[in-house]
Formats: sequence, C-alpha cells, structure tokens
Amino acid sequence: MNRLADMPEYKDAVIVLYSDHGHVTHRDTLRSYVDPFIETDPTAVLKHHRFLSRDEKQGQGYFAYTASSYGGLYFKGPDRHRRAREARDILAAYTLKDYFPDGSYLGKASPWHVLTREEMERGVYGQDILPGELYHRFIDHPEQGLWPDVMLFMKNGWQLPITGGLAANLGVALPSSLPPLVGFLGGHGSLDSRDIVMAFTGPGIPA
Repeated sequence: MNRLADMPEYKDAVIVLYSDHGHVTHRDTLRSYVDPFIETDPTAVLKHHRFLSRDEKQGQGYFAYTASSYGGLYFKGPDRHRRAREARDILAAYTLKDYFPDGSYLGKASPWHVLTREEMERGVYGQDILPGELYHRFIDHPEQGLWPDVMLFMKNGWQLPITGGLAANLGVALPSSLPPLVGFLGGHGSLDSRDIVMAFTGPGIPA
C-alpha cells in the first residue's frame, strides 16, 4: 500500500482487497474445563444410538471422512440410501450443551447441518443450497461411492474431528490408527464461511 501511495496515479485509484471466502474461527470444541466431553464426532454419535452394526464399526460398509468444518459419511450395500436417511435423522436430532465464553450455560444446540444425497441434489430451501450445487450425478459412481451419502457442515464454529485420513493435511507423518483429533484453530467449508470479505479505500470512500 505504501508503494502504491508513492505513484502519481494513486490519487485517482480505488483499492479493493477481497478474499475467496470468509473464515470460521473454531470454538473450543472439547471444553473439558466446563463439561467432561462435548461430542462432535458423528461416528461416536451413531454408535451411542446403537445405529452402526458390528461390521460397520470395523469399517465394513461404513466410512467417515471428516475434518474441521465439513465431512462426509459413506455407506455400502443395497440398503445404503435407507441407512443414510436413518443416520441423517439421528444426527439432525442430535444436540449438545452450549456455553457462553465465560463458561455459563447457554442451552442445547445442534452443531451441524446434515444433508442426504437427495437433499444435496434437490437443494435445501432456507439454507441457500441450490439444486445440484452439492451433488453432481454425472461424476458419481453408485458402486464405488465416490460421493458421500451424508454430508455435514458445522454451525457456529463447532469443529468436526479429523478422521478418515485427513490428518495428512497437518503435514506430518501420522499412523492411520489415530483416534479422532481436534486440531484446527480455524477452517473453511461450512455454510458460515461462504461470505466474501471485502475492503475498499480510495477517493470519496470514507475510512
């Protein structure tokens, strides 16, 4: 900006700075000093509701790929769409204890938006999700499951743990058997992060 100000043309210039998306600062998800444990792992929630079968708990027919602000759940088998809808209903009804920054109790809240493939394809009114915006049939494969059966987007800065190999994004070599990790200060990918941050300065523009 200082170099631009040295140019004769600067007096007639409008400077615009913009981002490719807004940024979500993750909340202290674990909050162990307030509550013993606040669960934001969808697999743990499904296990708690006795939804996952023994094979699915072992990774046969079920796979979770999550990190930061978004994640996907994959099912396999002839009844995968039904399983996805049932999982979506469990997760959509799930709430956790929410707190003010000072630790005082705020109430119960859902930490995520949960969508099935059908909802991704037709869009969701009221959440600004257009038809086909989050699912494209022509690049999916019904047998291989290239697209998640259930997709999660976090609300209000809640953080999904790192599962399904996404820990590689940390840039260090880690064993594949790690338990879920919560390791990001911030991220993008939630519906909250879509706003573009813009800043203007120039002749006639107030500070």
